[in-house]
Amino acid sequence: MEEQEATAAGQGEVRKGWGEAFKDWLRSKKRVFDIYAGYTYERRGGQMRWHMYMYAEEGGSGFGTGFDVGHLDWRNAAYAEANPWSTVDARINIDPNTRRLTLPGKNMKITSLTRGQYVVWLLSVLALPNNTCELPRAVPLRYSKYLGWNCTTWVLWGSAKAIGISFLSFL
Repeated sequence: MEEQEATAAGQGEVRKGWGEAFKDWLRSKKRVFDIYAGYTYERRGGQMRWHMYMYAEEGGSGFGTGFDVGHLDWRNAAYAEANPWSTVDARINIDPNTRRLTLPGKNMKITSLTRGQYVVWLLSVLALPNNTCELPRAVPLRYSKYLGWNCTTWVLWGSAKAIGISFLSFL
């Protein structure tokens, strides 16, 4: 679609089409996304359980998107617990309406990203196809308690990627 330029009502200023406005939004070098890693340590069934998650907050608003590795259902969770060296179907749950103050446990800021860096980070950690226009509610993942992806390994990997991407000054 061609860019449309229009003059605002008698103001003499030029407005950009949606394509140019999106490019300007993406090119902004201001770091507006804060990336957090969090953890909880709780007692369940007589055992202590460790769990980790990630959170991305835009513009210090206190609201953002939560990323949490979880099982598809209780059967997968029970199988993964009984067979810690095997893999089961799981998912990365994505909640775009998360409030940082309500997150469980402790969380710490990992880094800040520009809009372009945030998009690259999302595409790299979620492995979304290029034609995805909106963030899904869940992304499939193969889970293993000891071997491969679990909440801890995914958060450490996502945090390392966020820190590395934050050094890319051309985004």
